[in-house]
Amino acid sequence: MSNRPRRGRAYRLGPAVVRLAFLREASVPMRDIAMRVLQRISDATGETAHLGQLQGSRLATLAYTYSSTHGVAVRMEDADVVPLHASASGHAMLAFAAPDFRDRILAGPLPAFTPDTPVAPDDIRACLTRVRATGLAELIGGFEADVHSLAVPLFDGNAIVTGAIAVAAPAARMTPALRARVIAALRDGAREIMEQSGGTPPQ
Repeated sequence: MSNRPRRGRAYRLGPAVVRLAFLREASVPMRDIAMRVLQRISDATGETAHLGQLQGSRLATLAYTYSSTHGVAVRMEDADVVPLHASASGHAMLAFAAPDFRDRILAGPLPAFTPDTPVAPDDIRACLTRVRATGLAELIGGFEADVHSLAVPLFDGNAIVTGAIAVAAPAARMTPALRARVIAALRDGAREIMEQSGGTPPQ
């Protein structure tokens, strides 16, 4: 996105498309639960809400919803995959991932997608420490320029992090009031998704 909200991003997935399709089929119950919750988040915030699940070293977008509040919104794609180091969803997941997995991701490569993409492992680790303390990840322009994203992690029944839900908005629209509304909606949404899917957060 260059000075306008995201209109989509194409990837050469190749064989990964098959793996992604398998992930989606196996995750249908989660997707059905998520769609209802995400739509409520979009309605409450007026912004795009989405859920990502781990696929290899990136997050696959399992579900997303839009709001009709604004004519311009951050757009998602059905086959979108998000690098863990460059997104709020990725940081929400990485912060609670197993240390060896986190170390492997931060060992690189960590490509820069915008001038604001975090690429220094020490800086990312500092961000992840804050995420573990607050349960909230936040990035501005990490994966798409001028997009402000907030995310919270999701856990399975063994308290293992499996993904994240997030809200993405044009940065210029993210006022303090909207930010507070987004955080409340995400936390409520994550709690509902985990309650319905049998997930539980770590102590």
